[in-house]
Amino acid sequence: MSGAWVLKGTRMPVSAILENVESGASLDDILEWFDGLDRDQVRAAIAFAHRSLEQPPVCSAA
Repeated sequence: MSGAWVLKGTRMPVSAILENVESGASLDDILEWFDGLDRDQVRAAIAFAHRSLEQPPVCSAA
């Protein structure tokens, strides 16, 4: 997928999941719209994005 993060074992970009959540979709909506997704994988992608937003970026001096 051109370097895009995808759910393991699928070609579903994590960004597509997050865009749908941002637009108001529920977990059940996403699972209905995108056949073959695993509930735990979708939850993990959302949780990862949430944790990423809580942590300040780490920059190292070169």
